[in-house]
Amino acid sequence: PTNYVKNEVIKKLKISSDKIFVTYEAASGSIKETILNKTQSQKVLNKYGLGQPFVVYTGNVYPHKNIDILIDAIAIHNQNKEVDLQLAIICARSIFYDRLQNKINQKNLQHTVKLLGYIDDSEISKLYSLALSLVHPSKMEGFGLTGIEAMSVGLPVISSSASCLPEIYGDAALFFDPNNVTELVSKLEQIISDSTLREQLSTQGYLQARKYSWDK
Repeated sequence: PTNYVKNEVIKKLKISSDKIFVTYEAASGSIKETILNKTQSQKVLNKYGLGQPFVVYTGNVYPHKNIDILIDAIAIHNQNKEVDLQLAIICARSIFYDRLQNKINQKNLQHTVKLLGYIDDSEISKLYSLALSLVHPSKMEGFGLTGIEAMSVGLPVISSSASCLPEIYGDAALFFDPNNVTELVSKLEQIISDSTLREQLSTQGYLQARKYSWDK
């Protein structure tokens, strides 16, 4: 799905490059740009126990997804800043989901970090319309579809600089070192404080998402 993966296959399996074809993925369109009025917005926030501002992570919570650094960054930010930030994690249940829930409970972060479980795309669309940013802290990806889906509806993306993610997101994401929690805290604070940056990332994200097409 990316040149990054192609090069890993060439290097590790000793396969000729002319036998490998890169076929990019694309957003399916099932997550749609959504505009909510004040009453509708509050209803969605109440349903999921959220307040604004919040950032969102979507995907599984396997160890390589690096969710711990995101939780730590949120906690560090909230210790040092006047604006409290929440994190909404959208993911299907698994053994890793249960372990993460235990960790959140042990750190007394139940109010700060909301494990929402599986929710359908229409509800994700509503949450994306209210979120500050999608954060993608993964250390290893084959494509990074969730970031492209977020970009396709105008949600700014903060992304790890690991594996294929710079290749796919280009100039449309705010990148950080996935091993550096201080750097992630800094990126979160930029997103919170700089409305011009948010608008810029939103605009660039629209354009970046349009580069990818299942028809192509």
